[in-house]
Amino acid sequence: MYFDFCVNDEPALFNPIALDTIFNINGDNTYCTPRKPVTEGKTYFVYTTCGNGIISYDDLTFEVGQNDFIFMHPHEKFNYRCKEDVWHFWWFEYRGTQQFAFADTIFNLAVSDFVLSLFEQSLVYAKAGRWDISSSLFTSACGILQQMLSTASVSKYTESMQAAEQFVRENIQNISVAQLSEHLQMNERTLRNMFYSTVELSPKQFISKIRLDSAQQLLENSLLSIEEIAVQLGFCSQFHLSRSFKERFGIPPLQYRKFFRR
Repeated sequence: MYFDFCVNDEPALFNPIALDTIFNINGDNTYCTPRKPVTEGKTYFVYTTCGNGIISYDDLTFEVGQNDFIFMHPHEKFNYRCKEDVWHFWWFEYRGTQQFAFADTIFNLAVSDFVLSLFEQSLVYAKAGRWDISSSLFTSACGILQQMLSTASVSKYTESMQAAEQFVRENIQNISVAQLSEHLQMNERTLRNMFYSTVELSPKQFISKIRLDSAQQLLENSLLSIEEIAVQLGFCSQFHLSRSFKERFGIPPLQYRKFFRR
C-alpha cells in the first residue's frame, strides 16, 4: 500500500475555493478507515484511477470504480475502504462557494493525463506550502471535468433512471432486481449506485415504492378488492400488501379507502 498526502492546519480563504487536504492513495484489500467526523462546510472530492472502493456516509453507500468521481457533502461521519485487491484514488477536501457538479452523484469520465497532472501538481505545491497555487490548479482540473460533464449532458444516470421506472411500471406484477439489471444492461453494483445517487433508495426499495404508490391510486380510483390489488401489483399476499401499506402510510389499506371516500 502507498499513499502521499498533505494537510493544511490553517487554511486560508482563497477564492473561489480553498483546499486544505489532499491524499493520493493506492490501497490494497487491507485498507479501511474508521468512521471519520465530518467538518461542516467542507466539500469532499474523490476520483478513482483504478480498482474499486466503497464510501459510506449519511446512510448512503457508493461503490466506485475506475474513472468514477463524486463531490460529497456529508453531514455525519463517513468511512471508506478498498473493496477488492486494489483501490487507487485521489481525495481532496476544500471550502468555498464553487460548485462543480451535482453533489452526492457518481459520474464516470476517463480524464486526460493533463487533468491527472493537475492533481499531481496540486499536491506538489501544497507540500511546498503554496496552497493558493494548489487550490488554483485543483479548480482548473474540476473546471475541465465540469465542461466534460456538460458535453456529456448532466448525469450519466438520467436516461437510465427514466427507463428503469418505465420498466418497473410495465412489469410491476412480476419484477425483480435481477430482471431490471438485465433490462438496463447494468451489473447490480452500477444499478445500486444509480438508485442511491438519484433517489436515495435501493432498487428493491424503489420497486416497493412504485407498488405502494400504485396501490394507493387503485384504492382511491378503483373498485378492486385488497386481494385483487395485491395480485395485480405483484405482492406475495394480501397480508403482505396490508403490512407494507401500513408501514408506509400509517394506516391499513381498507381503512385508507374508507377514509378517502368519506
